[in-house]
Amino acid sequence: MENQQDMGRHEPAAPGASNAPSADALRSGKWRKRPVVIDAFRLGHDPMPDWFCDKRSANEITTHNVDDRWRGGPDVALIKTLEGTMRAEYGDWIIRGVQGEVYPCKPDIFAETYEPADGSQVEPSTTGAGRQIIPTDDQGGEGT
Repeated sequence: MENQQDMGRHEPAAPGASNAPSADALRSGKWRKRPVVIDAFRLGHDPMPDWFCDKRSANEITTHNVDDRWRGGPDVALIKTLEGTMRAEYGDWIIRGVQGEVYPCKPDIFAETYEPADGSQVEPSTTGAGRQIIPTDDQGGEGT
């Protein structure tokens, strides 16, 4: 019997062979997300990147402040996606995926799913919303 950690794994197929998952992997119903690097920023906390601003210019994203006050960033973003318009609130992460798709992600889901691509250490923020990146030096200790 296969070890549970090995279920769903399959080696890359040899040239000309099928790259389909094994029958055991299909029966298990368990899948692991492939490691990919995405672009992301926190709405209202981080500067809006060019890719986000480009989508705003194309009217694929609209941003709003609920009381017309500027707090360093918008309070709400409405993002047009293939699934319909999605709403991002202040502090939510906005992600640009591997195919250029843009969508919001709640801070707790983001913290469970993503880590810095550069290997930085991550600690929960003091507000409970999102994460803070703590720079490290080459010896693995905290930077100064």
